[in-house]
Amino acid sequence: MSSVTAVVRKTKQPKNGYLPIKSFEVYSMYEPINRSGENVHPSLVGLAVDYLFRLNNKEVSQSLFSVALEGAMILDNYNLFNGIENNNEFEYVKSLIDSLNNDLSDLDIIKVIEIASYDPAYRAGVQNYTPFQSMIEKNGFVNKITLNNIRFMVTKMIQYFQDENKIIETGSTFIGGYGDNIQTGDCDFLSKDTLWDLKVSKYEPKKEDSLQLLIYYVLGYERCRKISFEHIKYLGIYNPSIGKVYKLEIAKIDKDLIRYVDDQLIQ
Repeated sequence: MSSVTAVVRKTKQPKNGYLPIKSFEVYSMYEPINRSGENVHPSLVGLAVDYLFRLNNKEVSQSLFSVALEGAMILDNYNLFNGIENNNEFEYVKSLIDSLNNDLSDLDIIKVIEIASYDPAYRAGVQNYTPFQSMIEKNGFVNKITLNNIRFMVTKMIQYFQDENKIIETGSTFIGGYGDNIQTGDCDFLSKDTLWDLKVSKYEPKKEDSLQLLIYYVLGYERCRKISFEHIKYLGIYNPSIGKVYKLEIAKIDKDLIRYVDDQLIQ
């Protein structure tokens, strides 16, 4: 099954993209943080920031970590099929989730990093899974720089998404809206009037990021007619690593582009 991200990667766009980043309003909130001393892979740091922020918006639950749990289940089945004795990854991840205190302590951050390390087994296959213990043996235990950076980014997100920007929905899927080209994909979160994508990176957003966000909007509003999308007026990208928010008014997006996404990319 093709995902939104897979289709975006395969789509040949103009030089600046179908939805150029320069068309977004940019709001600088603070200076980029120094991430040079981190000893956890950037993609895993990004997942941890995402999970920890979502934890602040709901009680600790198994459903929040469904991708990690699916990854653990895949590993258990793989181990069983190949005669490997270790078949308790699923129960182990569940125990980690149950032990979370829903705070930003060092211990909770480390646990969430370990939980997030199971995501790739589901999203990219067992061959792309690296056990948390192997990461520690290679890079050392999660250091203070990494922990403090994650805590800082999550705290800044919590502060930003209060009151008027309060998150009302996370991890939306689009059952009934997928097409021949796209069968899976879920957006990050929605506030009252904005569809948000979280990018934890030391780099500015790319044209692939803006196209991915537009596809999510078309899936939610044009395809599914989700009630939560009826009041969405903006597309937003939040990057807590460089302290910037990017927003674009949907009314300014060419209607032909929206039709192209619907007819050609999603089909």
